[in-house]
Amino acid sequence: FQDEVVGADCSDASVLGAEPRHCLYFAGVLTVLDTAPPDGTGAGYFRPPYVGTDRPLIAVSEARLDRLPSLPSSGASGGPDRDRAETALCQVPLSFMGTYANQYFKAYLNVDEARGYHGYVSQRLGDHLLRALFEDRTDRMAACLVQRGIDLYHMLLPPVAVAWGPNGGHGQGRTMWPYLAAALLERPAWASAMDAMDRVRFAERSQVYWSPVADPDGAWGGGPGEALYGSHPGAGGIGMCQTAEYFGRCYPDWPGSCNRICADPFGFIDGGEPGTSYQQIFSPAGRAFALAAHLVPDLAAAWPRDDGHAVFLEYIDRWVAFGEWTSPDPCDPTDPLAASNTADCASGPVGTCVCNPGTGRYVDRHGTSPDSGFYGTAFTTEVWGAFRSCATDCSCEGMAGLCAPPVAPDAGPTDLDAASPASDGGGPIDVDATSGADAGAPPSATSDCGCRVGVSDVSAGFPILALGLLLGTRRRRRNAA
Repeated sequence: FQDEVVGADCSDASVLGAEPRHCLYFAGVLTVLDTAPPDGTGAGYFRPPYVGTDRPLIAVSEARLDRLPSLPSSGASGGPDRDRAETALCQVPLSFMGTYANQYFKAYLNVDEARGYHGYVSQRLGDHLLRALFEDRTDRMAACLVQRGIDLYHMLLPPVAVAWGPNGGHGQGRTMWPYLAAALLERPAWASAMDAMDRVRFAERSQVYWSPVADPDGAWGGGPGEALYGSHPGAGGIGMCQTAEYFGRCYPDWPGSCNRICADPFGFIDGGEPGTSYQQIFSPAGRAFALAAHLVPDLAAAWPRDDGHAVFLEYIDRWVAFGEWTSPDPCDPTDPLAASNTADCASGPVGTCVCNPGTGRYVDRHGTSPDSGFYGTAFTTEVWGAFRSCATDCSCEGMAGLCAPPVAPDAGPTDLDAASPASDGGGPIDVDATSGADAGAPPSATSDCGCRVGVSDVSAGFPILALGLLLGTRRRRRNAA
C-alpha cells in the first residue's frame, strides 16, 4: 500500500533509505474446527495458535485478567486512542520468520505502523500495551494481550522454533508476550520451557547480560555486578561477538565501524561504542515491556532469571535512571591492535585486560544520557514517570492486591463479546488518527485491496484450526517504461 503513501513502488526496499518496509495492509487467520467449541459459539475461547502442531483450545475464563492493573484513566490522556490500540493488539502477530527478514512481512493494521523495522514496531506496540493496563480498557483488549502471547509462545516450539535474537532492533519486542500469557494463564510449564531455550533466541536475554565484574563497589545496584548492554558469547550471546570482533572497531581512536551489537569482551562497560546506535534503539524501545513487567507482578515473577538476575528489567531500570555504564574500566583507550596480535588477546578471560591495561576507554560518558535514545515515546516516558516507582510495592492506584500471590477466582466462563470474539478482527478502526508523529497513513477501508478491514473475517462465531494467513496487499503502482 505504500506506493500510495510515498508515491513509489513499495517493492523497492531502498525508497525510504535505511527504513525498509512492507507492502501488506492486513493479515488475518482462517481457522476451522471439526465441531463447535463447548460453549457453542467460541466467544469464550482463545483462537488456537495458527502455527505449529500444538493447537490447544483455551477458555478465556482461564486467563487471570484480574491480575492486570487498572491504572487511573487520567494517566492515559497522552496515550494512543484506546480503540486504535485495541485494534492493533487484537491482530495476529506475524513474527514467525525471525528477525531481519520479518521486517518485509508486516501488515499495517497488525502493527499500526507503516515501517517494518521492529524498533518502530516495538515502539508502537509498547505504547498500546501500556494503554491496555488502564482502567478503561475493554475485556477484549485485555484478552488480546494473552492471545498474542499464545501465538508467540507456539512460534517458539518445533517445528517452527523461531528465534528473535540480538540484531539491533530486529529481534526485540516479542519476549514479554509469551511470558505474560504463561503468567496470566497460570502455565508455569510454558515459562519453564522458554527459560530452558537458548538465550540467543531472545533479544531481551542476549542483547544484554549480567557481568559479575562490572561495578565492583556496588555504586549503582547495591552489590557487585551490573546488567550491561551487548551480546556476550560467554553469557548466552551470539558467537560472532568474540574478542577479535571488538578489537580494531570499538576503540575511541579507531575510525572504523564498531559492531554495535557486541558486548565489551572484558565485561566492564556497555558494549559497542557505548551510548550510540543500537543501544539508543534497543533501550528506549524496550522500556514499555520492562515497565509492563513491573506493573504486572505475576509477569515480573515469571520473567527469566539468567545468571540469577532478571537482566533486561534491571538493565532498563539502570538505563532510564543512570544512563551509560563506562566506569570503572581498567582497559586502555588505545586499540591493542596497534601493538599486539589479536590472537594473543582472543582468549583473555572476562574481567581482565591482559593485552591493554589502562585507565578506561569511555570514562567521560559514565552516567550520561539517561533515558535517551531515538526510539522513545512521550507516552511511555509519561507512564514510567507516573508509575514505575510505586509499582515496586504495588502502591500505585489500581494495583491493590497484585503483589500478593494470586487466589483462584470464583467467576465462571466469561463471554467477552459474542459479536466480536478475541480473534483477528473486530473493533472500530480510526484510520485517520495517529499515535505518533511518524505514523504512516494507511489506505481507506474501502480501497481496492480486496480485503475487509475493521471487521472479523470469520463469519462463524468460533475460532478454528489455522489453515493459513489471509493477506491483503496493495496493488503496486509502477511508472510506465
